[in-house]
Amino acid sequence: MTKTSPPDKQGNYFIVEETPGYSSIALKLATESHARTIGKIFHKERYLQIKRIRSRHLFQKNLSYGFNEHLIKNATKFDNVLLIDDNGERLVPVSVIVSDGSYLHFKQEGFEKQLFVKLKKLDEYLLKNENKLSLF
Repeated sequence: MTKTSPPDKQGNYFIVEETPGYSSIALKLATESHARTIGKIFHKERYLQIKRIRSRHLFQKNLSYGFNEHLIKNATKFDNVLLIDDNGERLVPVSVIVSDGSYLHFKQEGFEKQLFVKLKKLDEYLLKNENKLSLF
């Protein structure tokens, strides 16, 4: 089943597709024709899985990844974010993203707003091979 959130003031909204075991989340920006995939919430495990391509998604100026502020600060279905990139998996508590995240000079309002966490901090939560969690 697919659900959409009410739009923010800019006309952006979330799309949630629920399937057994997890929900896929995307962000549809009013200024773009397609939705941007955010990730999957695994209900039983209570984490949001986010996949990133380091060369495309890592903010080079301060070596950080951005996380959707609205989704992170209003998290009720997950307690951790499983961040997967070319260099491994990190299981990061939502509280760390909120406390260590900072705003950069991008969109500062609505659903497009992001909290950026430095890679050095995220790497503190790097999982060893035998502990990896990714299901897809």
